[in-house]
Amino acid sequence: MNEYPKQDSINQYSPISNIPAPILEKRAIVHTVSNIGIVLLLYLLLSATVPLLQNWIIQHWVKTNYTDYGQIITQSLSILTFAIVYLIPTVFLYYSFQGYRYRIKKMCRIPNRTILIASIPMMLSVFVVANIGISNFTALLNHFHIYVLQPAAVYPNNPVALILYGLSLTIVPAFFEEVLFHGVMLYALRRHGDTFALILSSVLFAIMHGNLPSAMNAFIMGLVIGYFVIRTGSLLTGMLLHFINNGMVLFLNWIQLSMDGNQTIVYMIYIICLLIGSLSLIILVNRDPNLFVVYDKKTYFNNSEKIRYAFGNIFMIGVIICCCFQIFSTFTII
Repeated sequence: MNEYPKQDSINQYSPISNIPAPILEKRAIVHTVSNIGIVLLLYLLLSATVPLLQNWIIQHWVKTNYTDYGQIITQSLSILTFAIVYLIPTVFLYYSFQGYRYRIKKMCRIPNRTILIASIPMMLSVFVVANIGISNFTALLNHFHIYVLQPAAVYPNNPVALILYGLSLTIVPAFFEEVLFHGVMLYALRRHGDTFALILSSVLFAIMHGNLPSAMNAFIMGLVIGYFVIRTGSLLTGMLLHFINNGMVLFLNWIQLSMDGNQTIVYMIYIICLLIGSLSLIILVNRDPNLFVVYDKKTYFNNSEKIRYAFGNIFMIGVIICCCFQIFSTFTII
């Protein structure tokens, strides 16, 4: 069952004074986007400074990262740093939308089970297609001697530290990123239409990932996860899909390392995911022909105009400049 707001109509912008309704709507869009832009600038500031504090603590209080104790402390600090960087902006954004907090509080309801179960193989099939496409795009860049610098995965030797490392790449981002982007942000943007909310939240989710391949994958998965969050009416759907996505990345990387780069098992997993995902899609579409119809309420502006107002906002321009600088700084030409 679709979970859509009950009061979403053009009447919410009916003039309460002499101000025309279209101007009220534009002001509402600008207000929402401004709050999001300010919070994301805060996130960028925290993501640039809090890790410096983490490194200082490790260098001065943790004598070495190669002992069992040092590995456990390092991974624990990484999780704490990630939580601080996301939690503070999320709280600020939540309290900036006073009139819509009652909707945001409903986002952790139990999701529609049928769609939730079907969304998992469908998301995995999209994950496979996205990975193949991004791999080919990266190979094309490499052909022209353009390389994207990405941090190499370093697995801890200590079992406890290894578990913490896995949590820092799966459960922790699945919770904190979903609460910010597909919880508070997506639900706040939905007052202006679901298509607009999906596009803007997915773009912002993507550019926060630091490099181009990750941003491309994040945009695609942001659209998929955001859609199923709306469709099931629950943020728990997004957390589960995000966890599975990150878990698959970690699992496939581990397989490649274990098999010395042999891609046979990876391709077999890809084929299985595509087959099961296609089957789930066929079954679900037969049950609900309007499965992928996105609700857009009646407003005075179309989606392209809303997007133009959003990305023309001064705070959002600042976010885009900072993120693009970060993304392009990862390119190197050899």
